[in-house]
Amino acid sequence: MADKFSVRVDNSFNLNSLVQFVAEKYRGKGYSADIQNSGNATSVKISKNTDVGYTLLGMVESVVVNLKVENGTLFVSFTETE
Repeated sequence: MADKFSVRVDNSFNLNSLVQFVAEKYRGKGYSADIQNSGNATSVKISKNTDVGYTLLGMVESVVVNLKVENGTLFVSFTETE
């Protein structure tokens, strides 16, 4: 899966607030949500069932959400990980 989309955002849009909100929602459902910031971009790795047993059975759930704000546009892409 390598889906992406973009949406216009207001000048007052706070990327960090959105990232924290999403991370907390997934953590509340038992997922880990690891946030990495890099300039005006942020990546959130959301994962569950990452133990060796789940890995061997191919049951790992993991996705990286990449978010970036540039010139009033929020760019979002999703990439599955293993």
